Amino acid sequence: MQEQIKTEIRSTYIEGLKTKADLYSLELVLYREQYPLWKTLQAGNRFWLQRDSIQSIAVKVFMKNRGILKMHPRKMPQDMEDSGERADDHE
Repeated sequence: MQEQIKTEIRSTYIEGLKTKADLYSLELVLYREQYPLWKTLQAGNRFWLQRDSIQSIAVKVFMKNRGILKMHPRKMPQDMEDSGERADDHE
């Protein structure tokens, strides 16, 4: 799952580069964490993100529930009236 997420992040990033879009707001991160470098890059007044600007992607997945959730069809109020059930019996 982690590898799939990394692949999707990288491919989305590369698609954004085609239209010069900073889809993950990397410029803002650079501005906050490395202001002098950001200021230098801004001086050129050009889109500076490149294919290799992201060198690594770290993904940590936490699965809260590994099982398949059982889905119970919810009865509509008009169906319950026909059977004599109350709506709050299924909440």
